[in-house]
Amino acid sequence: MKQLNLLIFLLVLYGIVFFVSCSKEKEKGTHLNKLDAGLEQNFLYKTGSYWIYRDSVTGVVDSFVVTASNKSETTDTTCANCDKEIASLTIKPYRDNVMDSMSMYIQMQKQALTYRCVTYQSIFVGGFPGQVTYPFVTTHPSYSLNGTAYANVREAFVNSYLQANDTVTYFSRPYYVNEEVGLIKFTVPYRADTSFFVWELVRANVIR
Repeated sequence: MKQLNLLIFLLVLYGIVFFVSCSKEKEKGTHLNKLDAGLEQNFLYKTGSYWIYRDSVTGVVDSFVVTASNKSETTDTTCANCDKEIASLTIKPYRDNVMDSMSMYIQMQKQALTYRCVTYQSIFVGGFPGQVTYPFVTTHPSYSLNGTAYANVREAFVNSYLQANDTVTYFSRPYYVNEEVGLIKFTVPYRADTSFFVWELVRANVIR
């Protein structure tokens, strides 16, 4: 009986050692595609960072505040046994008007920076996803806006969409970003027609 108990104990111990060994092998075999260091340093803003924009249609000036900022790891489906670091931010307008408000989301992975802006109106939901590769290829060495000159600005185009009832209309519109303050100018659909308004940066306070 003692020999049987000893045999069972040894088998269980062997199973535990084998399981731990396999787990370590799996960990060693998993490659982590890290977030670009410059991208993380310049665009992973801390909560409390804010931007003040003015829209070209109504003249309304709004503050947009980072309400969530985090970095994590997930499976990278582009290669075998790979994980990747991702970062995401949620930016909300300071005002709280459900019928005419906007939320912005920033996502980062490897060397890609993605902006997504969603506007909530009474009869449509519109948004744009736009991705640029980092480090940026400078489009404008200097770009003046509201009396401020921004250096090394990247201009990129995104596909906006406007949804009213069962009709979806797509548009291509530019946005402008730099390392110093982030998004300085962008265009989104205005209500349920084909007009657009341009949000332009007035000032910003980014916390890194």
